[in-house]
Amino acid sequence: MNVLEATDVHRVYATTDAPALRGVSLKIQRGEFVAIVGPSGAGKSTFLNLLGLLDTPSSGELRINGVETSGLTEGERDRLRSQTFGFVFQDSFVLPEESVARNVALPLRMRGIPQDQQVDLVSSAIDQFGLIRKSSQLAGTLSGGERQRVAFARAVAGKPVILLADEPTGNLDSENTRLVLGHLEMLNASGVTVIVVTHSDEVARVAERVVRVEDGQVVSDQSVASQTPATVVDCGQLAGLDPAPKTPRTRSLRGWHLPEALTSLLLAPVRSFAILVAFVVAISGLVVAANLTATAADQVSETLSAAALDEVVVRLPDAGASLQAAERATELQGVLFASGSAALSESEATLRRYVGDVTMESAVATRIVDDRFLATPEVSVWPEHATALFSASDGSRAAILGPEAATSLGIAPDAIGDEIEIAGQPVTVVGHLTGAERDPTLLTSVLVSQADFVQPANLSWDLTVRTQPGLPARIAEALPLAIDPAHPESAQVRTVADIRTLTKGVNADLALTVLLVSVILLMLVCLTSSISMFLTVISRTREIALRRAVGATRRDIRALFLTEGTLIGLAGSLAGVALGVGATVAISVALGWSPSFDMVGAALAILAGVAAGSLSAVIPSRRAARIEPALALKAV
Repeated sequence: MNVLEATDVHRVYATTDAPALRGVSLKIQRGEFVAIVGPSGAGKSTFLNLLGLLDTPSSGELRINGVETSGLTEGERDRLRSQTFGFVFQDSFVLPEESVARNVALPLRMRGIPQDQQVDLVSSAIDQFGLIRKSSQLAGTLSGGERQRVAFARAVAGKPVILLADEPTGNLDSENTRLVLGHLEMLNASGVTVIVVTHSDEVARVAERVVRVEDGQVVSDQSVASQTPATVVDCGQLAGLDPAPKTPRTRSLRGWHLPEALTSLLLAPVRSFAILVAFVVAISGLVVAANLTATAADQVSETLSAAALDEVVVRLPDAGASLQAAERATELQGVLFASGSAALSESEATLRRYVGDVTMESAVATRIVDDRFLATPEVSVWPEHATALFSASDGSRAAILGPEAATSLGIAPDAIGDEIEIAGQPVTVVGHLTGAERDPTLLTSVLVSQADFVQPANLSWDLTVRTQPGLPARIAEALPLAIDPAHPESAQVRTVADIRTLTKGVNADLALTVLLVSVILLMLVCLTSSISMFLTVISRTREIALRRAVGATRRDIRALFLTEGTLIGLAGSLAGVALGVGATVAISVALGWSPSFDMVGAALAILAGVAAGSLSAVIPSRRAARIEPALALKAV
């Protein structure tokens, strides 16, 4: 029975004018040893690729074990190829970073053969080719002859019906050539149909049949009577598989994608690490941003909520109204104290200090405050008597400096009595702020006493009213009438609702900012990862083609790269979340905040990282799946 039958096969490539094959017809019986010879460019390798289903004819008919291949789907062709053929090429195409055993097991893994069966088949094949002692050695460390023996072991591990060898001795010395010829004869004697493309007369002499190809045509087909016919073994029994192809839909899913993807990543640590770092940076940045947003929002909310519980602010037209309003406000039940303040603009409050002939200027926030302002327990000053000096109405203008304001003017934190100029008015420094719990911005400001400072015209004053906890809403309603019964509308009250609205606005703005930054960051990582994986596809072209040759489908290759991308995204996300949490703690401690952790955000970050990893692999996986094994496996 004919195991291979080609009838009037043509192969034309779009990139060349002349056809590679022109009407080739050939029948090969089971158990034959056939050598295909001819000059370079005659079409020998093209014909071998067509026979092995690595390529498709432009026209004509090709039957394998009685199955006409032109009507098969690509998945059916892949399955038929993996069950029928073993391949040996001029270049051994070993995976250099993997062991000899894993190289030999490659076609078995691609076919989804169970692990326990793989061990037996691989051990038998390695032993058959004298490699048992090197089974755990990296294939990249072997000599050329040893690599070719690995290629033979890989080709026969799955017990193929037909062995296709393309110039298997082309890169070998005479001794290794004799070893290869011995292997070919041994395999043929065991019942394997052997078809070898060669330039070597020595190789052709061991075949029982020599087919000569020239200019894409078979010009001669001679049998060598001296050869002993090999024992014919039924191909179904030999391969241990049903030779009739089945559609991909009837096959169970293969389970090799995950371990193969993981192995590929681990065996290329530099490449994998480079992509991984991009994900770690992106996800950790996302987590830090989300957590610090939550932390900052908590701090803002606590400050504003605290103010909402015991504070009301009233906008008044002038300082005189402020003094009178403060007195009337304190008469209300539930009011603890009230004080007024007004902020000068930078143009109104130019600060100068004269040191000899040097003039120092600083743009520092300046507030005019009344003598009640420093009575709040959240504000502390040094020295203790600074408050009395500050509020004295003796004609001298007094100022208290926040530490940052003092530094900007070159005044030591324990120095008093220095003269500065504010808005053209000389002012004496009588003390320094050492704490401002409720309003940290005071530490960057200069406080000027209302008593003697000449105020600019049209200056608006804020009356801050501190109440017992829970009473600001009720006090806010009563204040306008208490301050100015005749014109209550002149007092603009900032209510509790105003502050809560501000809190929500701050949180919403922070969340939106983080979301936008995170999206941009992930898009950049996705693009970077996709480019890196695309370059990886180019560097792994022959590995991909080899996987296709020994049984992997296009869908398998896509799944392999998508799995690699997903694993990178998952690993980068987990590492990024851990790094982000640690960075959040460190930054919060440095700022004196209580860290807040957005667990939902962390979970979403992991999902986003996995999705980004998978998405970044989509284009590279499609590119990898389109690689044609017949072209990619050509020897250099």
